Amino acid sequence: MVATASTSAPLVTVVGATGAQGGSVVSWLISSPKEYRIRGITRDPTKGRALDLVARGLEVVKGDLSDPESIAAAFKGADYAFGVTSFWETMDPEKEIRDGKLLVDSAKEAGLKCFLWSGLEHVSKISGGKAKVLHFDTKATVTEYAKSIGLPFAVIEPGFYLSNFSTKMMPKKQEDGTYALRYPVSSSTKLPVLWAEKDYGAYVVEAIESPSFGPGSEVLAANEYVSFEEIAKIWSEVSGKKITFVEIADEDYIKLVSKGGEELVDMMRFFQNYGYFNGKDIAPSQVGLTAPTHSFRTFAEAQDWDKLLQ
Repeated sequence: MVATASTSAPLVTVVGATGAQGGSVVSWLISSPKEYRIRGITRDPTKGRALDLVARGLEVVKGDLSDPESIAAAFKGADYAFGVTSFWETMDPEKEIRDGKLLVDSAKEAGLKCFLWSGLEHVSKISGGKAKVLHFDTKATVTEYAKSIGLPFAVIEPGFYLSNFSTKMMPKKQEDGTYALRYPVSSSTKLPVLWAEKDYGAYVVEAIESPSFGPGSEVLAANEYVSFEEIAKIWSEVSGKKITFVEIADEDYIKLVSKGGEELVDMMRFFQNYGYFNGKDIAPSQVGLTAPTHSFRTFAEAQDWDKLLQ
């Protein structure tokens, strides 16, 4: 399937069209029964993944958040635009806020019907200052800015990436041949899980197409809440390997991770004490989906654990 070129179809600009979230948005727009023209923004339109988008019918343009004029040009003439920022590239909260505000300002200038924003919860405000998770608070600050300038927008909050469990958050093999999930929280801590690369776009399309959403709405992009204890149990059943959960000290977890250890500990502690979405029910965000999304089990069943768990 390819995107339409018909000028009668609404035009959707997608920031980060070759990334996990943006790529999923592109796929779900193309597969929708409704037709969309799609303009993908990427930092280098000559690379392979960008050329793949051209083959799928996209207009691919060069855009960089360090170049405001390129973003304004990419948003011009669009009916909708999807925006996402990346904290982990620089781990600079002020930069992420600047980048997010640039997207918001560009969306306002373009006169979009709806800006589709990848936001997160405001940890500092929810906790009354007792907790702070920088990459959540930065996105929440951008959300507040969008509200303050009267931008028509919807917030599509991504859940916890399931792909983390097949990459940097895989269980570690123990001396006895079993595997352990080691995290600085209790086993009952629940995560709202999302296979972002596959499913995030479903929630963005829902925000565009469902009459229950649109400007002023919040969509919680997650298939289910699942605890670490449940994750270990399902993982064992699917992989055929014994996987247990072990709660460890904060300092021990920081030693296990290569980047942003303190930020990740603060995040996990927020999940345990307040909840990833601050206890919000994800069921209303499932109502307008046009196809099923993936649970932890269906994600796990799609992986080759004999290869991944060494």
